[in-house]
This record gives sequence, structure tokens and C-alpha cells, in this order.
Amino acid sequence: MSHISGHIEGVNDEEYGIMPPSSVQSPTGSVGNVSPTTQGNPTGETQNSSEQQYLNLLSPEESEKYKPLGNNFYAQYEVETGIDDATQGPLFDKILAEEFLTSDEYQEARRKLFGSGQAWKYVYLPSDIGAQARQMSPFMITQTKGLLAVAGLIDLNKTYGSEIDAEFLKGIKLAMEFSMNNGGQMSWNAATKLLAGVSKSQQVVSQGVYTFDNEQMDEFVDEMLNKAKTRKGSPLSQYEKQYIRNKLETGPGEDFRTSLQGLGQGSEPSLTWQGNALQGQAVFNPGTGAEEPDVDILSEGGQEVLDEIFEPREDLQAVANQEDETFYRMSQNLAGLRAAENTPVPRTNVRI
Repeated sequence: MSHISGHIEGVNDEEYGIMPPSSVQSPTGSVGNVSPTTQGNPTGETQNSSEQQYLNLLSPEESEKYKPLGNNFYAQYEVETGIDDATQGPLFDKILAEEFLTSDEYQEARRKLFGSGQAWKYVYLPSDIGAQARQMSPFMITQTKGLLAVAGLIDLNKTYGSEIDAEFLKGIKLAMEFSMNNGGQMSWNAATKLLAGVSKSQQVVSQGVYTFDNEQMDEFVDEMLNKAKTRKGSPLSQYEKQYIRNKLETGPGEDFRTSLQGLGQGSEPSLTWQGNALQGQAVFNPGTGAEEPDVDILSEGGQEVLDEIFEPREDLQAVANQEDETFYRMSQNLAGLRAAENTPVPRTNVRI
């Protein structure tokens, strides 16, 4: 593929608005601003037509460039004029999406479509993605990437320092879509900060903040009591239950609670800027995993409590079983001896 000025390798120029369409470029280089009265028509003549006439010149492919980011938006909207033509019936005006979504004039029409007539404060088109990225300094790109990563919109492992790459553009696009899908009341930057705040609160739970409350302690004790009952081979007495509970709560249960207090919470990957806002470089810091609780403290500690209680009993039972077996063998031997003694010896008549 031949290199195009402004093209980023691996990036769909049209999807992310890297190369502003020539049909919507203004003399000042702004992106996405459409001025129907200044566009040239296919014949090269100056076109001073109405907005409806201008839109009729757009092919379906060209029209997609004016379709706002987000779900279920159109490049243009038809609005009733209130005029009935004798041959054509009701007449409609075709309005560019940006004007339709932001102008107070179309409040009633928006209410019919979206359930609310509230105007969008921010409308983002595909061309705005690349335009926003190009306006940032390397320092701002680095800061924005970090925020997008915290918000869960990009993966820092897939982006490169302070460069404008596909992962960065994808994050901007997702933030713009979030803004559009929520009524366009916040900028994509504000939407990113909102998502980052929600993500941070959720990460607290997933990064090493563990608890062992009274309910979890009861579950642990109940599990061990069931094992104790099985090991004893008969129901536990109330005294045995309370004794085992006290041993578990003050032993492995308390040890496990103490171990949770020193766990490291871990950290997410981050991108930081070293230097001042005008000069420096982006540095990637890989995240660290959160420390996991040592559940063996419970399983092994609980087993030790049961061993302490039942092993002496089991040893005595083993000795008793051995004695019973010895007594049984002796009884069998004595019974065999008596049987032999009581058995007459067969005699035969022998002639001499």
C-alpha cells in the first residue's frame, strides 16, 4: 500500500477520520463542518442551493461521513414542512443530523424519534475522531491514553507511548459514542472521566480488598462441624460443637483475618509522562497483580483442630480394636484347643 500523508499504519482512515474528506474540508482546515452554500457541484459550477438540494447530491457512501457516531443515528432527517403538494402529498425538509440534533427548532421532531426533545450539546462525526487526536500534544495524548485505559476503553499493552495509533483512536471513538448514546450532554473527555470514575470504584473490589466477616466465619465453622460429625461417625454433642467452634474462631479463623490486612492491592498498567508539558517522553509502567489470600490457613488450620480433637480418640479406638482382635484370636485358639481335647482319638484293634 502506498503511503498517504497523514495515514497511520494499521488504521482505517475513513473509520477514524484520519484523512478529512475533501468534500467537507474548509479553507481553515477544520474537520466535519459542512457549509452547503460553499460546496462545488459535480459540474464545477458554484452551488448556491438549499440544504435539501445539497444533500440530494450525496451518494450513500458520502452520506455516511455525516452520520453521527453512536447507535441508530442517520446522516440526515426528514422533517414535515406542513405543506401538502397537490401531486406529491406532504412535503418534507431534509436536515443534516448535526443541525437536527442541536437546534431548538426541531425539538418536537426529536421528541417523536427519541422520546425527548432535549438538544444535543455535542455531536460527533467520524471525522471528529482524527481531528481531536491531531489537536493534542504528545503530553496530552499520554494523559488521555491513561484516562482511556482507566475507563476500560483501551488496552495500554496495545498502544505506543504518545503516538496516535489505532488503539488510541478506538478509545476516542468509544468515548464519543458513549456521549452520543447518552444524549450528547457531555463532551467525550467528560464521558471518559465519568467512565474512569466508575471503573476505579469497581477495581477496588477486584484488586485485593478482601474481607472475612461473621457470615463467612459461620460458613467456615459449619463446614468443619459437618466434617467433624462424619469423622466421629455419630452426631456431635452440644459441648463438642461449642468447643470446636471456639477453637476454629480463635485459631485459623482469626489467623486468616489477620493475613488479609497485609495483602497488596496490585496496580493496573499505566502510561506516565516524564518531563514537562512541552518536552519529555511517555513511559509505560506494567501493572502488578493483586496478592491473593492464603486460604490454606483455613483448610489446614481447620484440619489441625479436628486432628487435635479426634486423633487421641482414634488412637484409643485403634488400640481397642487391636485388643479386641487379639482377644478374638485367643478365643478362637482356645475354642480350637478345647474342641481338639474333646475329640476322641480313634482306636483300632491290634492283634499281637
